[in-house]
Amino acid sequence: MNIYDQFCSGIKIEYLGVRKSTMHDGIEFMHHGYDKDAETILIQVFKLENKLYDKTERGLVHTVYNLNPGLLDRHGNFYPCSMVLDFVEVKSIEQEERTFFSRNSEIKATATIILHAKDLTESREMRFTIKRSGGYLWLGGVVNFFNKYIEKGFDLNAIDTERIGNILIAGGYLSLTSLKEFKGISRGVISTLVESLVIQYFANSMTRVGKDNWFWTEVEMSDLPSDQYLFDLLLNAVELVYGHVSHNAEKGMLMFRSGRTESVYTASHERCLTEDASSLGLRIRIAMAMHKRYSAKKHYQSYLSTEFKKIQVGRHENE
Repeated sequence: MNIYDQFCSGIKIEYLGVRKSTMHDGIEFMHHGYDKDAETILIQVFKLENKLYDKTERGLVHTVYNLNPGLLDRHGNFYPCSMVLDFVEVKSIEQEERTFFSRNSEIKATATIILHAKDLTESREMRFTIKRSGGYLWLGGVVNFFNKYIEKGFDLNAIDTERIGNILIAGGYLSLTSLKEFKGISRGVISTLVESLVIQYFANSMTRVGKDNWFWTEVEMSDLPSDQYLFDLLLNAVELVYGHVSHNAEKGMLMFRSGRTESVYTASHERCLTEDASSLGLRIRIAMAMHKRYSAKKHYQSYLSTEFKKIQVGRHENE
């Protein structure tokens, strides 16, 4: 429900609050009211100021609100000031809504924030617009994203503000999965990964003059995971089970030998695909080796690093 709809529903709104959220591993912006049960003398809130209200005969309502940050005491006194949420300081929020007969809302929230380095030696001001249903509510995800970014020691000056602006104005958002959610999502990730691998066997041999010829089996593994942590885990598992492995990055393929090299007194042959070979045993061995070394916490740290690099200058991939 947007702010105008809440007015129409008879909900009296003067202050909007923030609260801690274990689900989002940080904070969330409240869609109405504030936490009156907070065990603190001063409560962080936004005071709602109606800046513009324009209604046409065709049912179009255009409203603009300022969400002014500040502190509210137990006697209802409001003290305007920036809202400090760990390393992120929220200076101002403006929300614009265009509603047609209380439906088909177009919502745009513009915020000015200051990011502070972990050691507080530098700061950086940013202004951006979120064009998405829910408007200012999505700022909670943005605040959590930057708090994690700074907490992990990433460089403030490496942030590509133009890139962030393009993501948000296009209806996207900055948000992170919490460690708790990530653990739930990642439970079956190894089984899914191993099942999706494309595995082919090749019979190969080498002629040795005056001696028995050598024969062996080679494996080509493709459809490798793009997730860096899972790729490294897979690579280490293959090395552990099968020894030496080659990575052809251009082809996106791992290549290694399976089983022993046999010495047989028979004619050698060219490398050829083994059509009827079963990969079930190989998949089981690799999955077991990966499960033994998998760490949800390390995987989560890798996930965070990947997400943070997407907003850095010159680090994101073309989409």
